[in-house]
Amino acid sequence: MKDHELITDFLVSGRELFDSALAFIPLETPEALDTTLPHFKLVWEGEEFGWLALTEEVAGRDPYKTSTRLRWYGNVLSKALGGHILAERLGEELMMSWNELRFMYNVTQKVAQTTELESIFKSLVELLRDTFGAEAAVISQPGGNAKNISIGTDGRLSDLRVTRMINRLAMHQETVLVNNTEDTLEFVPDGLLDSMLAVNIESQVASSCVIAVFTYTKPGGKTEKQKRSEAFGSTHRLTLEAVSELIGALIDNAELHRREAKSVRFQAQIEIAAAIQKSLLPAKLPVIPGYEIAAGTKPVGQVGGDFFDVFEMPSGHIALIVADVAGKGVPAAMLTSSLRIVLRSQMEHSHFPANILLDANRVLYPDMSRVDLFATVFLAVFHPETGQITWANAGHSPALWYRAKTGEERWLMGTSLPLGIYEEIQTDYHAGHFGGRDVLCVYSDGLSEAETADGRFFGKQGVAETLKLIPGLPLEVTKRFLLDVVNTYGFHQQSGDDQTLLLMGPEVKNDDRIYTNFSLPSTVKHLQELRELFNSHVSQYDPELIKTRWYQEAELALQELASNIIEHAYEYRPGLLTGLFTISAERLTIDFVDAGKQFTGSLCDLEPLEDNLLTEGGFGLHIIKQTMDGCNVQRLGSGLNYWHLQKNIATQ
Repeated sequence: MKDHELITDFLVSGRELFDSALAFIPLETPEALDTTLPHFKLVWEGEEFGWLALTEEVAGRDPYKTSTRLRWYGNVLSKALGGHILAERLGEELMMSWNELRFMYNVTQKVAQTTELESIFKSLVELLRDTFGAEAAVISQPGGNAKNISIGTDGRLSDLRVTRMINRLAMHQETVLVNNTEDTLEFVPDGLLDSMLAVNIESQVASSCVIAVFTYTKPGGKTEKQKRSEAFGSTHRLTLEAVSELIGALIDNAELHRREAKSVRFQAQIEIAAAIQKSLLPAKLPVIPGYEIAAGTKPVGQVGGDFFDVFEMPSGHIALIVADVAGKGVPAAMLTSSLRIVLRSQMEHSHFPANILLDANRVLYPDMSRVDLFATVFLAVFHPETGQITWANAGHSPALWYRAKTGEERWLMGTSLPLGIYEEIQTDYHAGHFGGRDVLCVYSDGLSEAETADGRFFGKQGVAETLKLIPGLPLEVTKRFLLDVVNTYGFHQQSGDDQTLLLMGPEVKNDDRIYTNFSLPSTVKHLQELRELFNSHVSQYDPELIKTRWYQEAELALQELASNIIEHAYEYRPGLLTGLFTISAERLTIDFVDAGKQFTGSLCDLEPLEDNLLTEGGFGLHIIKQTMDGCNVQRLGSGLNYWHLQKNIATQ
């Protein structure tokens, strides 16, 4: 129902309520309002619509009751009109998300057709104007001999005026969004513009570029309704900022393609897609007092279908996303870019994971179904101040919520089908309180489906088991260790899937420990490299330790353990020596993981050696036991061997 139909129904119904005709006075005609008669201004969340007024006095009615009833009736009408506006805005936002998705696909197609920047820019300004409903659009490289590429400026703005406007916009570090002529005078002094939205685009191969869309003033001015309909808002700003990231990557890679890849077009497309993917990953993760976040992704090839995203929402909540698009290569990479932007757009207006996934599926389904692709998504929203976390899982690998205090493993299973399979999906969300020592581990199936040569999968329990081996460490160290262990497990059956991992947990405060992750081929010639890593690690803590007997014994134990693994666990077959060195004021620890044969002996039964026998070769396990203050080995459920050595420093 249109607004005027809604108002008419209210006026007709109100006649019986007030025993008098009611009138609606629009904002544009305030002179029609008789202020001597009861009237009420219709306002909803700051949006003014006009006045609801009686057309005549009603004899015998209490004026106070009439005024109170009119205020109540006016509030009902205001909320009804506001509901219409909200529905229209939601529709506009969904349409904007759709236009944004179409924009990205269209841009990708244009880039595939040519490597000339000028031709790409001409295509972009046309797409920009149409996507944003603007009257004109400009892309330019300010300064030098750069040329402005514009559309919709003929007869309105000369090239010189456009150049001056672009140069002024380039001086701003942040997005420029203005919706009145007075504020545009800083950029176009003639007062020709009514609204403007502009973003600086960072490029590695060219000077800073500016992208802008704007509308013109109208002779005789504009009505309030026209101004509202043509104004740029937060949705437009977020869309242009998101699109500018893509454009910047396209500019860089188009120039790279032009310079270096004339004879290798397919490879150039891969590089473009890889750069786009990389540029869309968070450059810096949010800093949350008391918490730490670590994340990373490793595609099978140059581009992949996995991505992660972590950012602070307008509400102050922290969004955590890991997604996996079915497929590989350029198509999957393009869809991951679209998925990221659509999810970010939806999360600008909501922090309910289920609603966000439902709306994202509606936007993405037409294109995903057309190319027969789908995406799994794990989405969590964390409120740092309260510790409240909500999540929804669209067909993604179950995330692990590990409660270190109790040792409980809580698996966050799927709440819906993946995105893109059906036009409408049913989903739900769950919530809980994230404790001070809890760890959230979200990963793609490239980790859990790492496979041995005989077909055994690492599995979700392998993820949980590895995570618990080294508790209480900085999550960046834990992330590297877990990814190295997965690669050690699947060494003989190279993963055919991308690997993405996101961890959130408690911040490790006042940590004086030094960490060195390592993962080296299990060959005798790499023992020297392992020794050099160990030497560098200890030297970072205290160079003087290198000169002591303590260091000689620790290095000997390390070499004996590595040699033992190469000879007896791997039997000189290819594999990986994976682990972690940790040193602090109290102790040195060495954690080793290998995928070789199980150790079947008993360290407890080993007899001590004379000092003259504490040399490399022949007495490996005896030496390890005697020179270290602690030595444990266990066969993990995943089938890996885990060694933990410890040597105290304080007593030396």
